[in-house]
Amino acid sequence: MKELEKRLRRIRAAVASRRPREAWGLADRALADAAQFPELAVLASLAARDLARAGSGPQLTESLAAGLGNPEDRIDGWIAVAEDADQRRQWGEAEQAWTCAVQESNHRPDLVLALAGSLLRAGRNDDALVHLTRATESPDTATSLAAWLLLSGQYLAEKQMDPALAAAQEALVLAEGRHNWLAFAAAAIDISEVQLVRQDPKVALQGLMAALKKCRRRGDPGTLLVARFLEIRSLGSA
Repeated sequence: MKELEKRLRRIRAAVASRRPREAWGLADRALADAAQFPELAVLASLAARDLARAGSGPQLTESLAAGLGNPEDRIDGWIAVAEDADQRRQWGEAEQAWTCAVQESNHRPDLVLALAGSLLRAGRNDDALVHLTRATESPDTATSLAAWLLLSGQYLAEKQMDPALAAAQEALVLAEGRHNWLAFAAAAIDISEVQLVRQDPKVALQGLMAALKKCRRRGDPGTLLVARFLEIRSLGSA
């Protein structure tokens, strides 16, 4: 058992270091010696998927669905399946895998956000909004910020101005707190879009200028803000 545990640590290290060929070889040999050792099935499948071995995706899903592996490996496995399905635009498969990853991780906010993003790419905006709203409650401000920005964009696209403004304002505060000036600019631009829809370009320009001054005081040129400011001003003078 000690020898198998030693092999398991080596396989995990190889998978984590993105050395799939080494991981697969180690896992393949270990499985031959101890087919009853469940964690190896998940790790071997992860390595196989990274090598693009034929049939490795279904093998990984089968291992995970059978409950094999420890929780950490299972979460990584479901993420691998979900990302692969997203790339292949197999939205139903992706949703199922992301949902399993969320459940296995006890609703880890970054995975809830990933599930929402997959649903958005699939065109299921209403379903995505539920998960985005949940992700905004994350104690991790990076995850919460991304969720608020996505919410703002979705509400703008659906012409829901009040929730769009509220989401953008939340994103603005979080972005400033993180000194993420690109996200800060995006939130400020979303706020200006609400003002434009409400036919108040003067307020939109004032808001952009205030955001630009704040960025420049922090050493950021605010390129996006300048471009949007000039665009709105040119529309007003046309």
